[in-house]
Amino acid sequence: MRRVLVYTPDLLFYSQVKGTSEAQGWTAQHLRARALPAEGVDGDALVIDATRDLDGAWAVLEAAKEACPWLILVCHQHKTMEVAEEALRRGATEAVRRGALLARLSERLGAKPPGVMPFTGKPPVD
Repeated sequence: MRRVLVYTPDLLFYSQVKGTSEAQGWTAQHLRARALPAEGVDGDALVIDATRDLDGAWAVLEAAKEACPWLILVCHQHKTMEVAEEALRRGATEAVRRGALLARLSERLGAKPPGVMPFTGKPPVD
């Protein structure tokens, strides 16, 4: 199962990440506590909201980085670049401004950029 784990206290933000994930064929799972799911996170993607509860965000990042090394996105406020730098130092794959996270997540989960057609060997039909 391809899923995106989402650590955030913000239900609106979670629903936005969930919608973006599902549009790419992934499922989303809300992490309401600092603990990871009992079944682990191997092969999953993880979004960590570092705009609130920074200690919790770091705890989840530390717990997950070994099991989920390929994609950990930490979102932060654009005014706090030191949080982004700290996230990268702690092992996040990327630190993304909260306003840009959904577009970046969509890209990382497999969306094609707008206007890009896959190569089929045939000219496009108008």
